[in-house]
Amino acid sequence: SGGTQVEGGAVYHADRSGAKTRILFTDRVMQESGEYDDGGSAKHEPGRLCRFCGAIHFGEPTHCGSCEKPGNSDLVRIQILNSVNKVTSCPVCGYGAGFNPGKRADPFRALTENTARNVYVMAQDMLSLAEPSGRKLIIFADNRQDAAFQAGSMRDNSRMFRLRQLILQYVRSQEELDKGADGSIENLVDRLVADIQDDEALARFVAPEVFEQSDEGKAGHKRREHLKRFIAIQVLNELSRPYTDRRSLESLGKVLVRYVGLDPKSDGLQDLAHKHGVKPTLLAPWLESLLHLARHRRSFTHGLVPDLYAQSWDDKRNDLVAMRYVPDSDFRPGGLILTKEAENKDSKAGLQPFIGRNSAIEIWAKNGLGFTDPEKREAFLRDVWTYLVDDVKLLKRRQNLKWGNGKPIQGTNNVAHVHGGAIVLTQSNQRWSCSRCQRLHGHPTPGDACTTYRCTGLLTKVDDEVEPRDYDLVLLSRRRDLNSFVMAEEHTAQVPKGRRQEIERRFKKGQGVNTLVATPTLELGVDIG
Repeated sequence: SGGTQVEGGAVYHADRSGAKTRILFTDRVMQESGEYDDGGSAKHEPGRLCRFCGAIHFGEPTHCGSCEKPGNSDLVRIQILNSVNKVTSCPVCGYGAGFNPGKRADPFRALTENTARNVYVMAQDMLSLAEPSGRKLIIFADNRQDAAFQAGSMRDNSRMFRLRQLILQYVRSQEELDKGADGSIENLVDRLVADIQDDEALARFVAPEVFEQSDEGKAGHKRREHLKRFIAIQVLNELSRPYTDRRSLESLGKVLVRYVGLDPKSDGLQDLAHKHGVKPTLLAPWLESLLHLARHRRSFTHGLVPDLYAQSWDDKRNDLVAMRYVPDSDFRPGGLILTKEAENKDSKAGLQPFIGRNSAIEIWAKNGLGFTDPEKREAFLRDVWTYLVDDVKLLKRRQNLKWGNGKPIQGTNNVAHVHGGAIVLTQSNQRWSCSRCQRLHGHPTPGDACTTYRCTGLLTKVDDEVEPRDYDLVLLSRRRDLNSFVMAEEHTAQVPKGRRQEIERRFKKGQGVNTLVATPTLELGVDIG
């Protein structure tokens, strides 16, 4: 932003003059209230933000120096970070790993309006409110590139949301039918495949990639195999989304993941707890949180797609990448190890040691259970490793992680992944948020400790019933037929003529397309009914 010098200090406002002053915003409180003295702190100084024009002022002005609205009652108190051009750690949670010239020099990202997301929300609500016979929508983009991006983004958002609804319906039905029902991943996938396969419109909407792999009829054995593999990948991806994804079923507080065998009343867990002076009722949720941390980092495996997170996605020799079942991306596999030995210190995989300087798991043992003594903490973590790998087998050893071309990654022998076969899904209607970093948790933690690396905040329960402001949460609660979801296609000169005519035909008849994202040339006489 650029700035203007005014009486009593500088006012910064939107400007494209090329000025180099940076203004950075966070949606988190940098420090707890009351920690500032009258003179501010070494890192911050006080300022005010005008709620009318958005101008930012240093100091304590008596009125806005930009729009000159009298009085300071409409000036919001803010804290301005002094070292904004040389930041080596997050000013909110203090996280600093990777923020250095050798890696990432700046923890901040540019603040941009998410136009695609905004358009998707408006389109989804318009279709939901329309009568069934009138559920058709045309969106005009400025150019072909924007049209292609908008259509793809809306299509991916909509089908992922529909899949989440199907997962949630299954989990609810299992608990309604039988309190002791098996909510395993395998049963979930089988149920989803059966339901989707019986509805070709739903199948083409949720899994269009499958129809690119097989031309057989919808009941064909080959197509069912492809569909099961694809749906299994989507379910595993949903269950391994990072904590930063605030739209996953766990972040929204709708699904809770449990681990078979992790029972505070079991002899093995009680022996481990008593040996190290920890209450079994605290140790069990601590272990669950540890497994959640690993799973959300994609240190995760399941027999349905055993190599999904054991092989990189940056090479089309990986058949999952070639079939577009996973994106061609820079994902590199990782896993858990007890300690980093000489053979895996230089590994290019994302290895997470149980024991090691600044290890996230060591810090979690310190914050979650109070193991401040290094020797006692190491002894405890060694026993935890043995318990999870050998006793309850919730961690499964892998021989080697691989590159996309199938070659083993050096130093990844005997890493461990969370065993997906021991996971059970149950319904939930609660979630927790950290008071400091705002990380959402779909599960409680011992002592309400936050699982974010080095965060000292505490978890508080989110009351979504009072004011459900989360659009995705509201949308998830609505029961809808398929045609009320955005089913978007690009309609530009970039699309081949035959494909474009097919899209127009399906749009007219309401067959799998209810939204066109087009350039203004669509207005030049194309008959779309």
